[in-house]
Amino acid sequence: MLRCLALLVMSMFLALFSHAQITSTFDINDEGWTLSDNNLNDPQTVNYFPAGGNPGGYVSATKTSTSQPYFWTSPAKFGGNVSYFSYGQELTFNLQVDHVATVHGSAR
Repeated sequence: MLRCLALLVMSMFLALFSHAQITSTFDINDEGWTLSDNNLNDPQTVNYFPAGGNPGGYVSATKTSTSQPYFWTSPAKFGGNVSYFSYGQELTFNLQVDHVATVHGSAR
């Protein structure tokens, strides 16, 4: 009986302190990621690509306005207070930013 109780307590301890992973792999779709301006007034189209990510798929978007910053917004599964589970853990991500230069003025 004592042995079963010890095993139960140990299992509860491990379950309490095990680290949950919240991930986006983009294997099926964009998983709810969005891109918009600071006021959420100008949502951008997020394009999903099933291959070419690291590994799996990826999402991509192109800003339509250069006058203001845009922000990626994560889906609901990343919300809430996850600091208890994430304290001392790693945050990893892959980000690629392509800048397309524009030429203003007329050709000479």
